[in-house]
Amino acid sequence: GKVSNMGDASENKPNMEDAPKSPMHKDVIGH
Repeated sequence: GKVSNMGDASENKPNMEDAPKSPMHKDVIGH
C-alpha cells in the first residue's frame, strides 16, 4: 500500500500485501 494510493489503500485492495510488512500502513489508512 502506497501513501499516494491512500484512497485505494484499503484492506480490500491488493495493497494488503504491504499492510503486514508495515504496521504504520493501517495507521495511514486511518488518516
